[in-house]
Amino acid sequence: MSPFLSLEGKRALIISGTRGAGKATVSLFRQLGARILTTARTKTSDISDEEFLAADLTTLKGCADLVDAVRTRLGGVDVIVHMLGGFIVARRRLRCTGRRALARGNRSQPDACHSPRSRIGAGDG
Repeated sequence: MSPFLSLEGKRALIISGTRGAGKATVSLFRQLGARILTTARTKTSDISDEEFLAADLTTLKGCADLVDAVRTRLGGVDVIVHMLGGFIVARRRLRCTGRRALARGNRSQPDACHSPRSRIGAGDG
């Protein structure tokens, strides 16, 4: 009998996967056979170094580091699960361009990029 759902061979980026629902998502995707990369500001002991990138995605550098890690570690991405929440996401509409992150709204907040998909591209090597 085949499993109801399989992610065997899929490459998954799980943003903010070290606590709560993000941590549960990492665990589920592992069980379903996905190769995962997760990111947060700090690493927990249950995530391997290869599966984790310490990055602050409220900064352009953190976003650029994430794009590089997806390309080098996974060779692209098939599935993105965006678990990041909090003030910045709730307060502003964000978009990411190839050159810089643009934030609409409160200009006193740092620029942020919460949509690396536009620069990663599924299957990019």
